[in-house]
Amino acid sequence: MIVDEVLRELATSNKPEARALHKGLNSKTQLFGFKKGMSLKQHEVHMETTVFVLEGRIIYKDVRGREKTLDKYHSLDLPVEVVHTLEAGEDSLCLMIQG
Repeated sequence: MIVDEVLRELATSNKPEARALHKGLNSKTQLFGFKKGMSLKQHEVHMETTVFVLEGRIIYKDVRGREKTLDKYHSLDLPVEVVHTLEAGEDSLCLMIQG
């Protein structure tokens, strides 16, 4: 149901779409949908965060020059307090798991 919502909104959106799957006191899991070329602008995470790609391809780039391509079923632990971007190399769905 939540995946359907994200895909429906994404069809007419010009930015990534996100929905919360779980929100606890010290944890959160969100589903993100991207069209190819969409990105999350530069930001940083303040707690342990893992990106897990369900479909597509996501490209991680940080200000330290690290770049990592995540294909379907790949994951990456994001470094805390490091400015980075996430860009869709193709239409993508991914989970952001914090905490």
